[in-house]
Amino acid sequence: MHRWQSINQRAGFTIVELLIVIVVIGILAAITIVAYNGIQNRAGINALQASLTQNAKTLKLYAVQNDDTYPADQAAAVASGIQTNNGTSMAYYSTSPNKTYCLQITYKTITYSAAPNTDLVAGDCGQVGIVGWWKMNGNGNDASSFGNDASVSGNVTLTTGQNGTSNGGYTFGAAPACMSIPLNASKPYYLAKDPLTISAWVYYASGGGVIIRSGTGANELYSLSVVGPALRYEYYTGSTFSTVTSPQVVPVNTWTHVALTRDVNGNVTFFKDGASVSSGSVGFSPSTPTTMAIGSSGTCGNSQMFPGSLDDVRIYNRQLTSSEVQSVFSAGAQ
Repeated sequence: MHRWQSINQRAGFTIVELLIVIVVIGILAAITIVAYNGIQNRAGINALQASLTQNAKTLKLYAVQNDDTYPADQAAAVASGIQTNNGTSMAYYSTSPNKTYCLQITYKTITYSAAPNTDLVAGDCGQVGIVGWWKMNGNGNDASSFGNDASVSGNVTLTTGQNGTSNGGYTFGAAPACMSIPLNASKPYYLAKDPLTISAWVYYASGGGVIIRSGTGANELYSLSVVGPALRYEYYTGSTFSTVTSPQVVPVNTWTHVALTRDVNGNVTFFKDGASVSSGSVGFSPSTPTTMAIGSSGTCGNSQMFPGSLDDVRIYNRQLTSSEVQSVFSAGAQ
C-alpha cells in the first residue's frame, strides 16, 4: 500500500512545477507573438515601399503625358491611378506650377515618402529632398545623407534649442563667429536654377544678419537674412546684387520658424511660423560658390553675424508645399 502511494505521488506535478511550466509557456507565447509581429511589420513595410515605388512610376507617366506637370492635389493624384494597400494611409502634396510633388504612405506608425528624382525616404515629406540639415544638437553635423558637416568657430556658443533641449542651438556673438561649410562640385548646394527651400528656427534680438549664405561677393548664389527685422532673400545676378524682402516682421526674443521656397521660374514665397506671409520673383545667379556659412557672411565670421540664435537649419532641393512647411513648423526643431 505504501509502495503504490509513493508511485502516485511521484507521477504528479507540484504547484511549483506547474507554475514553472505556465511561465515557460507564457514566455514562448510572447516570443512567438513578437516574432510574428516583426514578420508582419516587415511584410507591411515591404508592401508600403513597393506601393510607393509603383505610385512614383504612375506619377512620372502622368507628368510625361501632361507637359511635365504632376497632379495638382490628392484627388487628382488618385484619379491618375495612384493607390494604397489595405491598412495604409496616404498624403499627397504639390504646389503650382506643379513641377514637383511629395507622396507619403503610412503603415501603422511607419511612414515612407517619395518625390521626383529622389530615393524613398523613411519619414514624412518634411524629410524628403533635404540636402543639408544642421540640427545643431551640440555640434555642426549635417544630418542629411550627404554628411557635409559645418565647422564651428569663433564666438559661437551652444544654447538651449527651440524645443527646450540643452545645447540644442547656437548663439552667434561678435566677429568672428561662424559655422562654415566648404563647397565643391560634388556637393548639392548650388541649386542655381532648381527648386529650393530654406528652413530655420531663429531667435532674433535686433539689427540684422545672415541665417545662411551660399558663397560671398561675386560668387554669392543665394542667402536668407533677417534685416531690421524683415526677411530678405539675396542673390548675385552676374553684375549686381538683387534682393526680395518680406514686409512681415520677425518678432524679437522668441523662437520663430522662417522658411523660403523658390520654384523653377524664380517665384519665391516667405513663410513665418508655418504660414505664407509674402511672395516675389527673382532671377537666377550664375555664381559658383566655394563656401557656405550659417550665421554670418560667406567669408565666415567677418561680418553680418546673426543677431541671436539659430536652430535646425535645412536646405531642400525642392520647393516644399505650404502644407509641408506647416508640417515642418508644427514638428518643431529636431
